[in-house]
Amino acid sequence: MSKRNPPATRLLLLIVILLLTGCQTLQKDQAPKVSISVDELRAFSEKGGKLGWNDFAAYSYQDEGSGLFVRNYSINGGHHLSVIGKSLDQQPDHVYVVHKDGEQIDLLRQNIENWSIY
Repeated sequence: MSKRNPPATRLLLLIVILLLTGCQTLQKDQAPKVSISVDELRAFSEKGGKLGWNDFAAYSYQDEGSGLFVRNYSINGGHHLSVIGKSLDQQPDHVYVVHKDGEQIDLLRQNIENWSIY
């Protein structure tokens, strides 16, 4: 009596399929953007109070929170964006654009139209 697919062969085939599927998924994923452009920052500013954590999912960040979620994102030109909140399941409490000279503005409450980012 011959066996067509012994259990070891089926297991090996399953492992190969899973590995190939995983490799395809990794190729489709894109690396996070290193910094936010000024145009992208303006688009965030237009959303204002509707900004959420997911709006920044495409960008790499530094996690600096301790008790709060604090994520810092680089903005072209040496500035940075700080997104601060108590929970990732709720809207952030603050989304600060911090100018390289230290001046800051909260995108949830203010628009950057008249603010010099350069």
